[in-house]
Amino acid sequence: MTTQIDALTDDAGAGSTGPRPRGLAAVVDRWFGVIATAITTLPFVVGALMMVTKYRDFAPFADIALIELGTRDVGRHAVLLGVYSRFGWRHPGPMLFYLLAIPYWLSGGSSGGLYAGAALINGACVVTIAWLAQRRGGRQLLLLSLLSVALMTRTLGPELWADPWNPSLALYPLLVFLFGSWCLADGDDGVLPILAIAGTFSVQTHVGFAPFIVIPLAVALLSRVILSRTTDAAHPDHRLRQPLLWSVGILTALWLPPLIDQATRRPGNLQALFSFFRGATPQLGLREGVSFTQFELGVRPAWLFGELQAGWLGLVDYSSPPVPIGGVLLLGALGLAASRKDWSGVRIAALALSMLFGSVVAVSRVSEGLFPYVVRWSPAVGLLTWLAVAWIGWRAIRDRLAPTGRHAAGALVAGLLVIVSAANLWAGATTPPHDSDKSATIQALTAKVAPKLDKSKPVVVDTPAPTGGVEALWTLPAVVLQLERQGFDVRVRDDRFTYRAPRGDEQQVVSIHRIAPDAPTVPQLASIEPAAQEGDTIVWVTNR
Repeated sequence: MTTQIDALTDDAGAGSTGPRPRGLAAVVDRWFGVIATAITTLPFVVGALMMVTKYRDFAPFADIALIELGTRDVGRHAVLLGVYSRFGWRHPGPMLFYLLAIPYWLSGGSSGGLYAGAALINGACVVTIAWLAQRRGGRQLLLLSLLSVALMTRTLGPELWADPWNPSLALYPLLVFLFGSWCLADGDDGVLPILAIAGTFSVQTHVGFAPFIVIPLAVALLSRVILSRTTDAAHPDHRLRQPLLWSVGILTALWLPPLIDQATRRPGNLQALFSFFRGATPQLGLREGVSFTQFELGVRPAWLFGELQAGWLGLVDYSSPPVPIGGVLLLGALGLAASRKDWSGVRIAALALSMLFGSVVAVSRVSEGLFPYVVRWSPAVGLLTWLAVAWIGWRAIRDRLAPTGRHAAGALVAGLLVIVSAANLWAGATTPPHDSDKSATIQALTAKVAPKLDKSKPVVVDTPAPTGGVEALWTLPAVVLQLERQGFDVRVRDDRFTYRAPRGDEQQVVSIHRIAPDAPTVPQLASIEPAAQEGDTIVWVTNR
């Protein structure tokens, strides 16, 4: 038993000086990292399988339907940009669409394949985080990091970690980038290609993640420069050349599509993004930024207990921030690491502090209400902060503990990892996709509308004024997707829909309206019998 616990707590593993483990202990000792990573990643695999089996014919709604339409365009059109934003521009790049297209088409083009793709992308991020943690701090950091990620996964739930919505899908790659930044700061240049991929994915998927890529990268590069000047012999320049060349090649390939758009269109999307953020007027300030960030630093941090996840489209309530005990502990950990000349600990603490600073600044610059999706990066800030505190503290006390104490700590963390991962596994196997309650309505509407349309003729789908609120605008892409899946040539007068603009030859019109107190009906269609009605949603089919 002692030998097995050694396998959970000994960084050196098989290379340690104690007696070599035998039997089952030898298997655990040799494959410890793989076993721990597999336990943590299994919920993502099960969640993906559930999405392509039980929810294969699920009908997505609103932005998810738009993302599926964009994914369907891969291989049919030159997809150069990311998801549409309601501010009139698109997120910087199409990497999300290209990655989701692989599981989407492998699943036969089912909507469940889109959600499975999100779960698999995040599962791949967990594997990469485990590899980076093992590379940085051996088995002990691997185990602590996997437990942290598993706890965050439990807090988020499959509604977010198996969700192809772009604000949700950028979070786990951001964590990969942060772990990679720590490795780079410690002089591990081999992680540069991973930084290029993870950072590009996060920024292209949701531009709001950009500050949390730029800031830690700047800290990591500064640390790397300082390290190279003090330990030149240990880090010769030729070790940097190959990963740097790979990174340049990766960045060139991944950013070529948005650069092509910028070069061939006036104004291009990158210019539109720059103009928007340059002219945006913040509604919040530094005080609000500090208050919000404190929720990741209290005794019940949001990344661990999820207080900020309540109210999907409701504003985040940051009016009563907790005492930022985590910030105090982080500063104490930084001082402790510096006093012990634990420079790797100093660097992870500096990265965590830079993320806290980024959180304050990012919230202070918000030009709209503070919705949960705007701050979807927040769990990464909290996780990194508390992981830095725990890791620096553990490194300071582990050599003072008796072997039984170290073994007990390792067994406790490993046991918690198994328990939390089991809870995540159950959630992945039993939780339906977000907005699943709207799937039946969308399917019923299109089932009634489709027989009234001629597949040989193009059809325009619109929301005539008054639309009856934003609900009709959310229903529009869902109906467009379902009709397109049935073989209709669908056109839309809406900038959200790429490659589907009307061409003037359409003779069929599908009009979607949501009954609301200020929009009980559509005057120009009031005399026409609806083709379908489900709840408060009415659909008319007319000919020109």
